[in-house]
Amino acid sequence: MSVRKVVLSAITLLTISALTACGGASATPQSTFDAAGKLEDYSLKGSTCTSQNANVLKTGDQVKIQANGTTVAMGEVGPGKLEDRSPNNGYICVFDFKVSGVPTGQGFYKVVVEGQGTKEVSEVELKSGTFTVNTTKLEDQPK
Repeated sequence: MSVRKVVLSAITLLTISALTACGGASATPQSTFDAAGKLEDYSLKGSTCTSQNANVLKTGDQVKIQANGTTVAMGEVGPGKLEDRSPNNGYICVFDFKVSGVPTGQGFYKVVVEGQGTKEVSEVELKSGTFTVNTTKLEDQPK
C-alpha cells in the first residue's frame, strides 16, 4: 500500500472518530412542545372578526417564538372569534395561535406577533395553552 493511501485512510478514520465523539451523526433530537394561546384584539370596528373590522390582527399573521434572541419556531394566527366582554369592554376578537416544534428547556421565550410587538412568557405558560395577551399590551409595538 502506498504512503498516500495510508495517510488518506488515517485521515478518514480520524474524521469519523471525531464526528462520532462530538455526536456528529448520532445526535439525539431535542425535545419540543406545541405553544398555544390567545390574542385579544380590542380594536373591533364592527360585528365580525374580519380584517376590515379587527384592525390589529388578522388570520394568517405570523407568530414567532424566540429564545435567547433567536427565532426557534413559527406559526400563525388562526381565525378570530367574536366574544362579548360586556358590560366593560363590549365585543372583542379573540384569535387562537399555535406554534409547533418549540424546543424545551429555554426557561423564557418571546412571543412575537407580526407587526404588533412582543411578549415575554415562561415555558410553563406556553405549554399550558392558556396564555392570553391583549394586543394593546405587547412590548416593542411599532409606532
